[in-house]
Amino acid sequence: MSIDISQIVITIAVICIILWRISYGANVGLVAEAAGLIAVLATFASVYFIMGITENVLDKSFGGIIPKIGYLIVAFVVYRVMTGIGESLRKMKEVPVLGSFNRILGAVLGVIEAIAILYLVEYITGIKLLTVLQAAWLGLFGKIKGLF
Repeated sequence: MSIDISQIVITIAVICIILWRISYGANVGLVAEAAGLIAVLATFASVYFIMGITENVLDKSFGGIIPKIGYLIVAFVVYRVMTGIGESLRKMKEVPVLGSFNRILGAVLGVIEAIAILYLVEYITGIKLLTVLQAAWLGLFGKIKGLF
């Protein structure tokens, strides 16, 4: 199995994004990370509706634009509200028992959010980020397994 340089670069970028979200999730905790995840889902919705708006503009079907703009505004409001809630609940990490548990679950949720972000980038650009990462990891584990 040969791996070219573009696969290595994509794999490094994907790993950096995943480590960034794990670190951020462990730092802010579960509640703030959950708010961030809901914000990412609102971003998914906004991208979906933006794609529909541009399709209606290109087809000159302006009657379908108004409801989609409304949905886009709602997605943006949900994003802002959830990030605001996450910011306001950061004080929860100062409680000793809840703080540690909150950080661990925040890191787990950070991984989920990183995968969601990568899927969104895949959806928009068409570049297969997760597939390249999966192929690289399977190749690595296959070589490690071959050593034993």
